[in-house]
Amino acid sequence: MLSRKVSKQKSSIHGFGIFAIEPIKKYEIIYHTIYDSLETMTLQEFEALPEGEKKKRWETYSFWKYGRVCLETDDAIYINHSKDDFNCAEVGDYGFATKDILAGTEILVDYAVWVRPGEEETDYG
Repeated sequence: MLSRKVSKQKSSIHGFGIFAIEPIKKYEIIYHTIYDSLETMTLQEFEALPEGEKKKRWETYSFWKYGRVCLETDDAIYINHSKDDFNCAEVGDYGFATKDILAGTEILVDYAVWVRPGEEETDYG
């Protein structure tokens, strides 16, 4: 579930992104992952999907958490990646601001916390 202080907008990084629509203070919660709201499957179920199904949504928007391949059911799927310049980090089920974020700034996370077994962080650019 996303904070009311963010919204989906066009991104110069990749398609759409999640942007602050008002200032967000350091350590403020930006999102909360609610397990019951995720679509999930085992890694074996993911690997067995037809290629078209994998590429359509799962390879683009899924992440690894709770020992499963997960897909958010809200606009959190549009949070983009930055290895070195992220402004949001995840601890447990919460994503929080790692610094003060100005309105209009894109929310960025280091995807390294969500890689599936056998993947490397470099798969995400």
